[in-house]
Amino acid sequence: MGSANNASLGDVVVGTEVITQLPPPAQVSVSRGNSPSAVLLSWSSVSGAVSYCLERAVVTARNSSGGFDEPSEEEFSTINSCIYGTSYTDMILSDPDYGADEYSYGYFYRVSAENTREKYDSSEFTEPRCGWLFPPPSAVKADLGQSATEIKVVWDKVTNASWYEIYRSTDPSGIGPVRVGRVAGNQCWFKNAIGEKDQGIEFYYIVYAGNSSAKSVSSSVALGYAIVSGSPTRPGNVAVVAGSGRGDSLASISVTWSPVVAETDISYSVYRTSSSDSSFTLLSPSVSSTGYTDSSGLEPGVYYYYQVQAWTIDPETAQKVKGPMSDSGPSSAAPAEGFILGPPSAIASLKDGSGVHTLRWTISTGSDAERASWSYAIYGDSSEAGAFSTLVEKVSPSSLTVADDGWYERAMATSYPFYKIRTVNAAGLESAPSAITAPAPFAAEGVSVSRHAYIDADPNTSGVYPVKIEWSKPSSDDPAGYLVYRSTKADSGFRQVTEEPITALSYVDDNPVAKAGKRYFYKILTINTLSQGSNFSAPAYGWGALSHEQYMREYNKTVMGSQGKLTLMHKTDDMAKLGSETVSGAISGTLAYNAAVQGLGARVKMHYENYADLYIESTDTALGPVFRITGDTNTTASMDASGTMDGTVACEGMYPGNVYYDNIKIKSGAAGGGTYGIQPEGFPRREVDYTVGNE
Repeated sequence: MGSANNASLGDVVVGTEVITQLPPPAQVSVSRGNSPSAVLLSWSSVSGAVSYCLERAVVTARNSSGGFDEPSEEEFSTINSCIYGTSYTDMILSDPDYGADEYSYGYFYRVSAENTREKYDSSEFTEPRCGWLFPPPSAVKADLGQSATEIKVVWDKVTNASWYEIYRSTDPSGIGPVRVGRVAGNQCWFKNAIGEKDQGIEFYYIVYAGNSSAKSVSSSVALGYAIVSGSPTRPGNVAVVAGSGRGDSLASISVTWSPVVAETDISYSVYRTSSSDSSFTLLSPSVSSTGYTDSSGLEPGVYYYYQVQAWTIDPETAQKVKGPMSDSGPSSAAPAEGFILGPPSAIASLKDGSGVHTLRWTISTGSDAERASWSYAIYGDSSEAGAFSTLVEKVSPSSLTVADDGWYERAMATSYPFYKIRTVNAAGLESAPSAITAPAPFAAEGVSVSRHAYIDADPNTSGVYPVKIEWSKPSSDDPAGYLVYRSTKADSGFRQVTEEPITALSYVDDNPVAKAGKRYFYKILTINTLSQGSNFSAPAYGWGALSHEQYMREYNKTVMGSQGKLTLMHKTDDMAKLGSETVSGAISGTLAYNAAVQGLGARVKMHYENYADLYIESTDTALGPVFRITGDTNTTASMDASGTMDGTVACEGMYPGNVYYDNIKIKSGAAGGGTYGIQPEGFPRREVDYTVGNE
């Protein structure tokens, strides 16, 4: 078969390697303590990429080693889907403040390369990299009259700090501070020398951390002062009054202390800190007795700590002379700690199939001995807006079950739709009522998720249509609403996808990040009229259909992979390409190749028989193949290397349907015009340009 009289078989059968998926970016860098407000990222460019997608997961708690555990895949969400450069600034705090919780979080990032213009598959995401903000110094404390000549300021070490700057103000809010010192990053203390004229003055200290990249925001304000020679001594035995400050009142806490003996009249200043706010609050600047009752904005569920300072008036200068603060704060060996009586800090309720209600609650304050002396008054009502005047039961801790999570549990003898609980102390004082709880509805039943089904909506940017989730209400319950949760795994990582509860028994999820070849799992949470719920349905999975263009791209991965296994079609000599051979699919089936002279041209036949190469998600053989194909892709070309293709391929597997080659034209020995006929199952046939799938 001479090339002078026939088209080149090498022109008809083209084995060009096609880019189908971009590689992931390399050299991803994530800042760790380089900014008090943002995490800075950069990565190397990827050849062929037009943009990059960035995902983030936030870890809010450190592990036992003080680090952050890597989050699961489902905890990541997209924060920018189209970054055209190779760097990004993730602004975490627009108005950073020392009290921001974000300073204690770890931020994990991963990057994917994309080229939607050429329709390449996005790269795999990079391995997660963790970064964090540059926090201000925490736990800042200053001496409270321990010395007459210096005030020592201490704080906790800041990771990545190279130095600390210490500022001092005479205003309790820290306004107008003056820098008084700077120390190296390995020193977490500073001694502020105090001259005689500054003795007794209350100073307010602020500490900044810094390194070569950033300076932190200011720390919290710490009160400190140096005593004057001859000042009163430290008040001792500061304590909360028994029966007046540990769950004995709803609105006040009383403290007492031993008198300070001096030759002049002594007055006292009373200060307070708390478990929710470590800053000093001056409750009273002048108390003449040795006791004080605090009723200033006390809240249940909070521990309060009291410290007392003795002072007198210098008869010669008429100036206030302050003594050292009492050793009764939260870090003291004997803190003056108190709290008001509060209701359960958290409450929930369950019900079983026989209609028995079980209440669950927990208390955030009180020692084990104190809690053992309390009881709980349980109230029920038929209406959420009711008066809850009906006492269902009054129970003691000894009659309660303590669950593994430390919560109290009580199965109710009398059932109501709604409940509240009050804590009752040993003297019979009842706390304010807890929040309302209602038993969680039973789980939804019969959850199903559509698979490759046509949904009357637009596909997402990856060419994946939405899925429809359907379910039935519990057979013996009537929930007020439902929340839909989604994950890429059956047993973890579920995240709520419905912003508000829905009342319908179906939901269409137009998942913007859904990818071809990926299953998605769904669970339904039933909720009551209080938006409370705890019973999830069993998970069910499904996947969206593909747009006609995306169908061709995904199908062509199997076709191109199969042709890559052939040897004859890739030989350099045209005559060597003639003949027949058969290759097997990695999963099943065969591809039979036959090339022969036909008239003044060539006829190439490729027959697929149950051919499959790729498993769904490439992880579980039980899931079966993405595509299992059977049919023909044939080419007929004349001596000028022009011609046509013919044949139909039937597809089974994750995306059943048909692909038609009867409208593809061959020009210059390759597909050069026309369209593929694409007909996913349940969709009408649509023509797709011959370039799709071979971008």
